[in-house]
Amino acid sequence: MAQGSQRQDEPRKGDPEVARAARHFGAGQDRPVRLAVPVPPLVRAVLERTGKDPSVEMHRVIGAFFRKLTPERGPETKGPYAGEVRYFERLNDSPSEVLTAPEEGFVLLNRAHEAFLEVLATKVSSEDVRRELEELAAGLAELVDAAQEIARTDRGEDTAQFEWEITEP
Repeated sequence: MAQGSQRQDEPRKGDPEVARAARHFGAGQDRPVRLAVPVPPLVRAVLERTGKDPSVEMHRVIGAFFRKLTPERGPETKGPYAGEVRYFERLNDSPSEVLTAPEEGFVLLNRAHEAFLEVLATKVSSEDVRRELEELAAGLAELVDAAQEIARTDRGEDTAQFEWEITEP
């Protein structure tokens, strides 16, 4: 189907090669890929000793890694880079084995901030104590923002825009 003078399968000006390939082959279509991941004997021995199936553990970690890296468009109300919102949500659900140090720092601080806000909402009765704890919560929120910025920088400054382009409907 033509779009003005340009066909859908023709490259758009300025598009990265991967974005063109994703549109050409049908973004969102899952293609089965078989991976052969050798489990080192030492790792196999440790996992078996702890009662875990090495194959199941490898599939769990690799699956979590792919879920973490798979871009999602995100809600339209969150702006053009809403996929980044989804990315940081996915980090909270990812096992620590697939997180980089900046991502894990963000997750730890974010969880601590959420837990702190829960305690603040449910257990504080004195107004003076509440004010002091709200100041601490604001400081913790600033740390979460800083950790998120470090994770964003480590991930790549233009990744959010790239994800937006390849998830274009």
